[in-house]
Amino acid sequence: MSGWRSEVGRKAFHFLCLVYLGYFHWRGAGETLAVLAVWMAVIVVVEALRLTKPEVNAFLLKTFQGIHRPHEEKKVSAIIWTSSGCWLTFYLFGSEPRVVDAAVLCLAFGDAAAA
Repeated sequence: MSGWRSEVGRKAFHFLCLVYLGYFHWRGAGETLAVLAVWMAVIVVVEALRLTKPEVNAFLLKTFQGIHRPHEEKKVSAIIWTSSGCWLTFYLFGSEPRVVDAAVLCLAFGDAAAA
């Protein structure tokens, strides 16, 4: 993928946490925590396979070409940290939607701007 297309894809990927935020407002903190915990379990399994099986890593890097940074090819990708941070935010501040909004929006837009 060309340089600018990779960058657009990477920035768009940062906005995945806005899906989490939308779900939080639609279904509430409790259900969001449960769904996000399952999603994180899937991510951890896929990452474990990716980091221990070169063929899985090659397949995923090709499938999601351009989204990853070079240093993530053989290390844990940022999706684990983003999803974990969102889960923790919903857990700690789920009763305060304005705090959740501020935190997740800051993550989505701040991280995309900084990346």
